[in-house]
Amino acid sequence: MDSTQVEVLLRPEFHRSLIRSVAPQMAQLRADIETDMIRLVEVDTGHLRDTIFCTLDVDTGEIVGVATADYARKMEFGWPTPNKFVEPTPFVRPAFYKRRGAYR
Repeated sequence: MDSTQVEVLLRPEFHRSLIRSVAPQMAQLRADIETDMIRLVEVDTGHLRDTIFCTLDVDTGEIVGVATADYARKMEFGWPTPNKFVEPTPFVRPAFYKRRGAYR
């Protein structure tokens, strides 16, 4: 390492304890994102909305938004048909974007 670089290494146990110390806030963030995903999704029959949930890995702090309906990806990103491209109606990404920086 040269003199212009600074390297910081967090021991795994410190990283885990740091993540766990903010676990209540992370749990609230997970719940808020899930609520926003459900609120933002376009509803026809309600099937897609009923498959939405978020998970939180308390060891890493990773929050994952999930929709298990087979057409969820098409709704989020759009899809081509023979005659046109069907525009997306995103609900996962906007829910995450809305909460950026909310828990600082």
